[in-house]
Amino acid sequence: MQLEEKKFLLDILTAIDSIDQYLDRKRDFQEYLNQKMLRRAVERELVPIARDYWRGDK
Repeated sequence: MQLEEKKFLLDILTAIDSIDQYLDRKRDFQEYLNQKMLRRAVERELVPIARDYWRGDK
């Protein structure tokens, strides 16, 4: 596995860990929808991964 691929996978793992902390082990989608700050925090973690993936930096 190349260094860039390892970095991409590490970025994904880091984002997942952060999202898990934001959710505090709660998996209530309605609560997620009702909390604007939580939604934005989760989205902020996902945007760089999606951007890199679609740009081809993976």
